[in-house]
Amino acid sequence: MDFDNIKSALDSDTEGFDIPTTVDQLKASKLPIESIRKTMRSEIISQLVIILIFYAVLFVVDLTPLAFSVYLIFITITCIFTLMYIVRLSGFLKRTSKMALNTKASIYFLITDLKLTLEVYKTAIIAGSILLPIPTMALLMGMKEVGNPEYFEQMFLFQGSTIDTILMVVSFFAFVIFSYYLTIWWAEKLYGVHIKHLEGILEELEE
Repeated sequence: MDFDNIKSALDSDTEGFDIPTTVDQLKASKLPIESIRKTMRSEIISQLVIILIFYAVLFVVDLTPLAFSVYLIFITITCIFTLMYIVRLSGFLKRTSKMALNTKASIYFLITDLKLTLEVYKTAIIAGSILLPIPTMALLMGMKEVGNPEYFEQMFLFQGSTIDTILMVVSFFAFVIFSYYLTIWWAEKLYGVHIKHLEGILEELEE
């Protein structure tokens, strides 16, 4: 099947996404790779800024020793997960910087690499999100002047009332579930649509 047939087959299913009619046009077309790379670059920058803010907070607020230690330990673990997927995103950007999508093999490689990168992305985001409530609680409740350090210590050491402990555990698991589905939705929104476009092109090329 030539590229004219590919364009006709996909016009009805892919609105606003023009399939090139020649190999030369395929090289120069605005395939999803450019949108993917732009999104990844923006996300890397924003996550690095967020990491800096996480640590800068320690120079602004006055936390109790326990709250300070809890915040520092758990925010560091969270940032490690974040850096894991930043490294993966950076690797993807490097591998695709000079990639020419003019063959079935190159498109297949891109789809496979993108899916693997997306799995690392989702895993790291979910893992970091699970821990995030703990340093957040330490920050908000551990401040000496406007927080409630005594209550934070009780809750962190599970020395509070039974009802408070149950509410804390239930809230934590509710947040974990919410974070999981939010991450899946966000990843699909950012990258899933581009994967589908690429898979559509690959299927037509294989016919």
